[in-house]
Amino acid sequence: MSLLELIKGGTGVIKVEERELTVAFPLSAIAKAEAAIGRDLKDITRWYQLKWEDELPQVLHAGFAKFHPEATLEDAANICESLTAEGLQELHRALIRLNFPKRMQELEADWERRAAGKTSPNGESGAGR
Repeated sequence: MSLLELIKGGTGVIKVEERELTVAFPLSAIAKAEAAIGRDLKDITRWYQLKWEDELPQVLHAGFAKFHPEATLEDAANICESLTAEGLQELHRALIRLNFPKRMQELEADWERRAAGKTSPNGESGAGR
């Protein structure tokens, strides 16, 4: 199982050590994350620009608000701190997938085609869309 298991309804479950936390990004969580990091997150490219060391924990903390209002920024930072670089990358991509599932599906299909030496059906790469 991956670090963040996506479930229906735009939510995911993070399992770290003995803890299981539900993450969701309704508009209120997006607004909280935007306020915390000081920039807009309504576009997928902004999510890719998140800095792991300080912004990712703040965004993760905002994602806990709906189901775990008791979770602190320190909790989110500790989760991120406990991960390897690969684990942080996995978490980062999973959060993007949670917020942009259709776009991530398109991008991942394009990455697979490119890795296999093929181009997308329209002959373009998906990175610049």
